[in-house]
Amino acid sequence: MKEKNIKKEIADLEDILDIVRGHEIWLEYDKSKIRAGEKTECTLGFGHNMKNERAVNAEKVKANVFNPENEKRDLDINVGDKYLIIPFTPEHEGFYTIVVEYDGGVKSLPHAPEPKYYCQYAKTIINVGHVLEEYRLTTGQELEIIPLNFKKHCHTGEKVALQVLYDGTALPDEVVTAICSSCENPIEVKTDSKGKATIELNKDGNWMFMVKHKDPEKGVRDLYDEKAITATFTVIGVHGDFSRRI
Repeated sequence: MKEKNIKKEIADLEDILDIVRGHEIWLEYDKSKIRAGEKTECTLGFGHNMKNERAVNAEKVKANVFNPENEKRDLDINVGDKYLIIPFTPEHEGFYTIVVEYDGGVKSLPHAPEPKYYCQYAKTIINVGHVLEEYRLTTGQELEIIPLNFKKHCHTGEKVALQVLYDGTALPDEVVTAICSSCENPIEVKTDSKGKATIELNKDGNWMFMVKHKDPEKGVRDLYDEKAITATFTVIGVHGDFSRRI
């Protein structure tokens, strides 16, 4: 039992150290394997700029799915070799929103002696079947990226409109970082007065949109000075030249 506790403490420390260094969580899935009535899975990566390094501590992760009727239910979490694996079965066609919360906890480090509370959120939307209408859903995450024009297929050259919410309210003048799995350099865009930003998908691949926000007002006296929150939203399988389609 003592050895197990020591291993857990080491894993927790590794997670916190990597979060402080700028690591984040994000969700991916294989589009070709999504079928109504068939078991499928998402993977939860942990690394930097969509370069996965390892699985985070599963005991600190919660996963949920919102079905096409916007009903929320819990999902199981399995530990893979370098990822956490989140299985689910879409019962019928429609949009399914997968959301994950990772509670990093409180930590202070030598170069940052004031303790902070670290929390991360990840989200992706899966379109099962041939649903063509645009879709958006606010899931209630503390820090959340909302796609304003999400649809079944996103093509290279298209522009994605996003809105960033913090505690349900638009978050202005915050940086949205867009990272593509096939890109060398991220794109950074600031939100406007309504928390909105538009980013062009200029390369094929999977795209991750990320926002980081620190809130000293959520600090707790004698425990931590602020809450450091990261949220990611992924769009999977961007391909094709949109400019040739218009």
